[in-house]
Amino acid sequence: MNAAQEWIEILHSLECHHSIFYQLWKMGKPSFTDKVETAAVTFDKVGNFVNFLFNPNFWSELDHYNRLFVICHECLHIILNHGERIKDAKITNIQACNKCLDIVVNHALMDSFGFKPDKILNKDSYCWTHTVFPGESVSTKETFEYYYSLFEKLYGDGSPFEETYTVDEHHFLEEVGSSFIEELSGSVSDTEKGSLSFLERHSGTKEGNIWAILNVRPKVKRKWESVIKKWSCSSKAIVLREQDQWARLSRRLSSIESELFLPSDFDFESILLNRIRVGFFMDSSGSCWHLKERFFGAATSLDTKFFDVRLYCFDTGVYEVSLDEKKIFGGGGTSFATIEEFLQRDRKNYPDGVFVITDGYGDRVAPEFPNRWHWFLSDRSNSKRLPENSSVHVLSDFE
Repeated sequence: MNAAQEWIEILHSLECHHSIFYQLWKMGKPSFTDKVETAAVTFDKVGNFVNFLFNPNFWSELDHYNRLFVICHECLHIILNHGERIKDAKITNIQACNKCLDIVVNHALMDSFGFKPDKILNKDSYCWTHTVFPGESVSTKETFEYYYSLFEKLYGDGSPFEETYTVDEHHFLEEVGSSFIEELSGSVSDTEKGSLSFLERHSGTKEGNIWAILNVRPKVKRKWESVIKKWSCSSKAIVLREQDQWARLSRRLSSIESELFLPSDFDFESILLNRIRVGFFMDSSGSCWHLKERFFGAATSLDTKFFDVRLYCFDTGVYEVSLDEKKIFGGGGTSFATIEEFLQRDRKNYPDGVFVITDGYGDRVAPEFPNRWHWFLSDRSNSKRLPENSSVHVLSDFE
């Protein structure tokens, strides 16, 4: 994979953890430099952008998942207003400061953004509550100020646990401003802002902190279509398109010497030869009839450049429906087995994702690929006959 493809893949992958990482990375500039041993962020006041700094040797040792972890780690330092927090805390113990900043960020990435500890390289050498405060019963959801105070209480000015390291370097954090946060806020939906409610505790109390600027609303229920969006995000691959890329310097900028990868337009070949196959199935026995419009809406949310979407309704038979006409057929009993029988008729084109809207009252089905099946159950539903290893969601849990 060339550099252009890698940067675009990173963009799409960051969105799977949260769109705020996607937007912040998109608004920033990455550069490789030997001025840092691992990674850091700084702020260019002239250009009004965040500069993501990476040591090239450190970057080359990371797999894709850990590159995402490091990027999101950098983003959270900004989002959690750590530059200002360091100033407010009147730091005297630099070691305590650095370790406690990382405790907050590392646990937040695990608890709130879907990262898995067992996938993090060298995780036992990083800063967590159990590595910095071994033997102590310490919550993983406390603030930087709490951990800093506890560190000084337990260790004073000592230097325990030298074997624990920070993911990145923090000496540039105080340079990171928040003038770009209003622009960032406009790029994040209200629902996604709601999922950042933990920021209220971590952002500090100053007027103009990121929590206040984001103007986060009370947390709301997710739309059930967000499950489909998350699945599509994890399934998405790169297709032919014109994108900003970081591999080649634009000819109009070729005379500029810089460590930055500056964006230019570049067409690169698709690595996706076949679109991802998706089947939407709506129970037309009657109990889900009122979900008709949202059924079609969910289907249209998938980018046809990436996905080959087919729509069906079913009772004891399966009927393909048109997105243009939006007509639902059927009205008889309910058979889930008939869906699998239908899909097996063209087994080589078995969908990569099968989404079924139903109340769950039907016969048993044993899909060949149960992990590809996603069930959305209406009110007063029954999940007892649904296959194991498939995903089940209750629509009342969503908006």
